[in-house]
Amino acid sequence: MTLKSSCVVLAVMLTLGFAPAQTNHTVHADGITFVDQNSFSPTTIITIGDSVTWIFVSGGAHTVTSGTGFSDPNLGALFDSPLDFSTPVFSYTPLATGVIDYVCQPHLLCCGMTGQIIVLPPPTYPGSGDDLSQTSSIGPTPSFDPLDVKSAVAGSLLRIKVTSPNGTLDTFPLLMGAQLMMQGGPAPIGVLPNLYINSSGGVILVDPYSSGVLGMSQVVLPGGSLYGFLLPNGLTGFSIMIQTLVIAPGVANPPGVARSSGLEIQMI
Repeated sequence: MTLKSSCVVLAVMLTLGFAPAQTNHTVHADGITFVDQNSFSPTTIITIGDSVTWIFVSGGAHTVTSGTGFSDPNLGALFDSPLDFSTPVFSYTPLATGVIDYVCQPHLLCCGMTGQIIVLPPPTYPGSGDDLSQTSSIGPTPSFDPLDVKSAVAGSLLRIKVTSPNGTLDTFPLLMGAQLMMQGGPAPIGVLPNLYINSSGGVILVDPYSSGVLGMSQVVLPGGSLYGFLLPNGLTGFSIMIQTLVIAPGVANPPGVARSSGLEIQMI
C-alpha cells in the first residue's frame, strides 16, 4: 500500500470559504491466523451493507465457517467455505447488525484459529454515497475502523486513512476539514447535503490547491492516503468533526464533490 502521511496540530484555525458507500474489507488467512487488513487483528469492523473477503495466503487448507466452534449447533449456518489453493477467495455480506464469530475448522482445536466480524448500523453522519472511505485510528498502534463516533484525550495521535475502495476516485484531489461541535451533535450544516464542515470556524487540514503549512497538496492515492494529527489541548467537553471531500466532476455524485462519512471525535 502506498501511503502519504502528515502530522499537524488541530489547534490552528483556518476558515473554509445521501446513503453511505458500500465497502469491501479484506481478511488474510495467513498461517494459523485470520488477519484483517485494516485492524491487523482477527476482528473486522464493518458497516451494514459492507462485504468481507477472505484471501488465502498460507498455512495449508483452511475454512471460513460461521460459528464459535464444534459445539455450536449453528456452526456453518451463515457460511462455510474452503479457503485454500483451489479456492483462494471467499466473500460474504452480512444482512444484519451484530457480531458474527467464525472459525477455521482444520486449525480450530490445534491452533485456535478464529475471527470475528462486528457489523455496525448505518453511520451517524453519512456521506454522499460515493466510492470514498474515511477510516480512523486513535492511539500509538494503527487499527483502522469505520466507527464514526470516538472519544480521545488531548495529545492522542489521530490517524485518518482515505481510500477509494473501487479506485474510481484515485488521483483526484481531496480536501479534509475539521470543525468544533457540541458532543453528540447536532452536526454543523454545510452548503451541500451530508456536508458537516462550514465557514463558521472550520479548519482546513488538507488542501488540494495550496502548499502552505496546513495546505498540503494531496490526491487520493491508489491503495490509500494516510494522515496523522495530534489532538490539541483545551477542547474537553467538545467534539471535533472531521470529513474528507474529493473533487471529481463527472465522477462523483452531483455536484461532483464526494463527501465521506463524518467522524466525530469526542474530547474527554
